[in-house]
Amino acid sequence: KPDHYSGAVGKYAVMMKGPDTAIHQGELVKVRIVVEGTGNLNLLTPPEVNWPEGVDTADPAVREMIDKFNFPLSGSKVFEYSFAAPDTGSITIPAATLAYFDPQQYQYKEASSMPLVLTVKAGESEETRQLRATAMQNVGGGIPKHYYWFGLVVLIILGWLSWQFIQMRKKKPVPLPEEPKKQALVVPAPEEQLATARESLQTGNMKLFYHEIQHALWNMAAIRCEIPPSLLNKQNVAAKLAMEGVDAGLVQQLLHVLNTCEWALYVPEHEQSDPRNLLDETRFVLEGLTPRA
Repeated sequence: KPDHYSGAVGKYAVMMKGPDTAIHQGELVKVRIVVEGTGNLNLLTPPEVNWPEGVDTADPAVREMIDKFNFPLSGSKVFEYSFAAPDTGSITIPAATLAYFDPQQYQYKEASSMPLVLTVKAGESEETRQLRATAMQNVGGGIPKHYYWFGLVVLIILGWLSWQFIQMRKKKPVPLPEEPKKQALVVPAPEEQLATARESLQTGNMKLFYHEIQHALWNMAAIRCEIPPSLLNKQNVAAKLAMEGVDAGLVQQLLHVLNTCEWALYVPEHEQSDPRNLLDETRFVLEGLTPRA
């Protein structure tokens, strides 16, 4: 298994795209990494990129275009990075790499983009800026003087009206607005979260059954750990729960159920355990992870 594997399952392709227009020094540059394919797209974390020296990026903005009515999920996920263009010249951003498990061939693979070369041009020179400022001053020199006197009178009138308004406001005490009360986060009971999964089990729709269990667990993990979608994966969730002192057995049980769902969804011919036991195990994990008031 690759060291940078973060739980991607399916089959994917990776592309890296830069700006379509010219880049000047100091301008904001946006680079998009697009992942296309089928699998657990909604749980993908950003592909691995070794950003060159001088390029400082924050967490990417994430946008999903996924067909959620078919399974496995298919579509694309876009990770958009922003940074200020450094010195002039060429910048080479190495290929973005995503490690994933191919359930059809039972092996780990890597999808990589092409490297991206950006050319940063010089920004506007100081001489050009001074010439523009001088030109603006020359344009302003043609304004008749009586317009300045008219503007001065208008400013005096506006100043007097503003002073009157301020004096009137001082006489009427304005009540301070009340601070908005923080609403407590309402988390549905495990039985309510698993209602669709239970119905799917009764009707024999096993794909929907495993998908609903997976969805309920990831949703609870995101609430409990307060992790943004772009960083939501098993490793980060397990580490955050351990930091919060959650019982190690409960964390392992969570990972076990998630792995079972992935195998059932992406490798259907794989022998599965009793789904009723899995439903009970999921209910136990949800109860253990529910934030306490």
